[in-house]
Amino acid sequence: MNNVITEKIKLWGIVQGVGFRPFVVKLADQYGIKGQVLNVGGLVEIQVTDTKENIEEFIDALKKEKPGPAEIVHIKREQIELVQFDLFSIMDSNEGDNETAMIPADLAICPECLRELKDTTNPRYHHPFISCMVCGPRYTIIDKIPYDRENTAMMEFPMCEFCHGEYTDRNDRRFHAQTISCYDCGPQLESLSVLNTDVQDNDVQECEEFNLNVKMQNQKNLIDFAAELLSQGNIIGFKCVGGYNLVCNPLDDSAVEKLRILKGREEKPFAIMFKDLEMVRKYCMVSPEEESLITSSARPILLLEKSAKSARAGWRTNLTGSADCKEFEKSRLIGSFLPSMGGQYLLLEKFDGPLIMTSANISSLPMIKDDQEMLDFMEKSNGLISEVISNKREIKLRVDDSVARVIDGQPQMIRRSKGYTPVPLYINVGEKRPGKETMVLATGGQLKNSFAVSKGPFSYVSQYFGDLDSFENCNIYEDNIESMKALFRIEPCLVACDLHPLYNSTIIGKKYAKKHHIPVLEIQHHHAHVASVM
Repeated sequence: MNNVITEKIKLWGIVQGVGFRPFVVKLADQYGIKGQVLNVGGLVEIQVTDTKENIEEFIDALKKEKPGPAEIVHIKREQIELVQFDLFSIMDSNEGDNETAMIPADLAICPECLRELKDTTNPRYHHPFISCMVCGPRYTIIDKIPYDRENTAMMEFPMCEFCHGEYTDRNDRRFHAQTISCYDCGPQLESLSVLNTDVQDNDVQECEEFNLNVKMQNQKNLIDFAAELLSQGNIIGFKCVGGYNLVCNPLDDSAVEKLRILKGREEKPFAIMFKDLEMVRKYCMVSPEEESLITSSARPILLLEKSAKSARAGWRTNLTGSADCKEFEKSRLIGSFLPSMGGQYLLLEKFDGPLIMTSANISSLPMIKDDQEMLDFMEKSNGLISEVISNKREIKLRVDDSVARVIDGQPQMIRRSKGYTPVPLYINVGEKRPGKETMVLATGGQLKNSFAVSKGPFSYVSQYFGDLDSFENCNIYEDNIESMKALFRIEPCLVACDLHPLYNSTIIGKKYAKKHHIPVLEIQHHHAHVASVM
């Protein structure tokens, strides 16, 4: 035992919300190592007791075999006083200190959960909110770090005995999955309108088995009802991961025209959600690079070239909502994307065709995320919205879909939002180290806005806000600055903003600087354009 030591290992990167702690436990069991792992603020800390050689092999395996969504940016090791452990276990998290933290973006449903969603023998068959350690909402449901259930919107859904059994089973793939839920304990689809299904919550008062069957049937009834409305040319609202979407049939010109009236969007094409890659290929050309991007866990809207077949099939009119084809001729591209959550898959399967899935809002106003706001929007729509399918899981941060395109075989980000935010960008700051002197708030431009806050070599870019022309967008923009600062424990010592004095981003940045008594750096935006591509 003389060569046995104890090491404390700290890991920076995307190591929370991606199944990292359960992975560490299983790896330690594989190597026969004893110790503990816990979330500390936005980091993961491991303590292990074993021989130096075994610990080296263990750490090498950590780096090589990490979960798919995880990213290890930095590892710090130190030998500490010998500690004897009985086994390897996950300990309670603590809030940690002011070190740089990262949390994952929202992760689309994984292949294994998708398989279970379609498996009639699985307890989560057709469960709209199925998820596991490597998939499900992350950024949109978090309140604060560390990423644990009690710090997310899932704290409102206590685990049932079945889910708790999987959550505590170190051999289960949902071991310590913070978004774990089922029909008995998780969020459920429900109607916000008077057009409700026959099965209501107050009807569900019988034995547990009957209760579960009714809940499952209720989800099916709502999906069936929504698909029927869509086939009849109606528009529905659907609560997704980052906010509410408006949904209609892209092949129904009348439905598309109603959607344009509702959103105040005269010409710009809508993005189309397809149920699978096979359906995408019916209407678009897809290269290997584009296939990799559209099926990634980020699930961006990808601008794809229309195929000749799609034009012959009549999509010249139907996809654009323009009977004279002028809009089709303006662009040869279709904004195409795949479902990211179980509920979307169920709706597309039942409808059996592509769907327009666009943000629920009037163009230029923020995407709706709150239930009451969506109900008000429906009531003011003059009957253009026929139904709203909701759920009781709160969306903490509204995040619209990302938009990308592949050019010369390389992905190009057009709108960086859901699936990517808040994963930071690494910026080379030379010899500087994380600290107050390197914390900056960059407020962005007036149009197609995102802001950024930096800490050390990492820049946390916000989700996409669109144009800051409206009072509502400016308010949400300011709220999100405070949210991101609090989440990553950043206190800017400098504001970088546009030189244009009438940009709302500049006005907000200067107001922030005055309030916090910090300097302002004004930047000519043409200079910023050039610098960004150098």
